[in-house]
Amino acid sequence: MKIERTDFHDERLKRWWREIYASGRLSRATFFQRWEWIAAWWESFGEGNPQRELCLLTGTEGDDILFAAPFFIQRRRIGTSVAWEHIHWIGEGLTPYFELISPDQYINKAWEAVFAFCRSVFPHAWYQFNEVRTGDSIESAEIPKEWRVETNPGSVFRSLRLACWKHCRAADASCVHPSIRRALRHWEEHRISHRLGIRVFQGTTDKALSTLISLNRQRFRERSFFSEQRNVDFLLLLARLCGDAFVHSEVWFGDHVIHTILLFRSGNTFSYFLSGMDPAASFLTPGFGNLSYLWDCLPYWDSANGERSGEIVLDLLRGTERYKRDLGAEETRSRHWHIVPPSVSLRYCSARSYRGFRNVVRRLTRFNLAQYAEE
Repeated sequence: MKIERTDFHDERLKRWWREIYASGRLSRATFFQRWEWIAAWWESFGEGNPQRELCLLTGTEGDDILFAAPFFIQRRRIGTSVAWEHIHWIGEGLTPYFELISPDQYINKAWEAVFAFCRSVFPHAWYQFNEVRTGDSIESAEIPKEWRVETNPGSVFRSLRLACWKHCRAADASCVHPSIRRALRHWEEHRISHRLGIRVFQGTTDKALSTLISLNRQRFRERSFFSEQRNVDFLLLLARLCGDAFVHSEVWFGDHVIHTILLFRSGNTFSYFLSGMDPAASFLTPGFGNLSYLWDCLPYWDSANGERSGEIVLDLLRGTERYKRDLGAEETRSRHWHIVPPSVSLRYCSARSYRGFRNVVRRLTRFNLAQYAEE
């Protein structure tokens, strides 16, 4: 097998990637394994960053591409020297699912080739793979025995299988918190009395995106995803590349949208990415109403005659928000993996010590500033 580095201008790789994703032959094929998502993330958050270097690998035999490995190198410099470097998945921080772009039959062989290549080209690097889930291929990869593997608790993820939605809405459903059922009753009352409307559509428009950005900023203020312009640019770029996979659900009051949800679709899985709300409309509980409408219509999304198109999953992604727990959504937890070859153990320990010291300094600085403000 031949391993090569490439970039996102590689048209041959792009064609192969899109074809194998569409064929359903990938070991994991969520929306977040799409070429467009990974390319947009790199253009928005990696390209032009002097601390990051693209490490997009391909494995080939003859004229056939067997796998792609979308990584980048993160470096920490002290002066002009590189103090340490580590390898990450492209999509770090936003992507909830990571995996090699490969069919199952090549996955273990691909990991073996990746480790060998990176060991020769980046001898001073370790691997930081975040959000590792049970069943990810890295768990079965043949990591050299002399390498150290450290795992730490990761994030909480929740998803809801919509086949049981009618049961969840029943008055005696124990899996749903009473506050949810109460909010849905209030929504029904307000929907009728205030003549609220809901519009769900696949694809996207400039108006729908600008409404989402505006309402997300109004709802979350400084915590808004769009508080940074690069995040706005990222979503707009993603919309240009694969807006056909966007699903918008909007609650209307008269001529105004008061709540909106953006989902990404991949097959029968709908990933809840962002929402926004007019704070003045919070008493109408439009968020639960919007979700309720989605749950009712998604099982029939592709069916003109009203028959189900298969099991539908609403993936609520990362987060510990109370409403996800109250809905009775299924919980999974990830782990953060650090894979450390012996040759970089000293650098790895130095990096951890430096980060620990830096965090202590930051906490002390915030504490001193708070004391100064009180005085």
